Amino acid sequence: MGRWTYDISRHSLDEIVRMMRDRGYDAGGGSQVLFCDTQGRCFFDEASDPYEMTIKDILNARGRDGWELVQITFREKEFICFWKRSGEGD
Repeated sequence: MGRWTYDISRHSLDEIVRMMRDRGYDAGGGSQVLFCDTQGRCFFDEASDPYEMTIKDILNARGRDGWELVQITFREKEFICFWKRSGEGD
């Protein structure tokens, strides 16, 4: 039976904006990117392409390291990723 190693990563809006600027994208002057309703459901439907590309860059970097995204949860001004990969000694 295979074994799994798990990890959790948190990514703030500030981190995304910093990465966007490092890549030469316009960070949009501090406009709201993640929208949360009163029930705590958050989404980024109105995010511009540079925000989406930067989030994909974050996810793809972990994927290149062998991590599989299990779940992503959006909170106000951050998102949390739950990852797994095959453990040592399989």
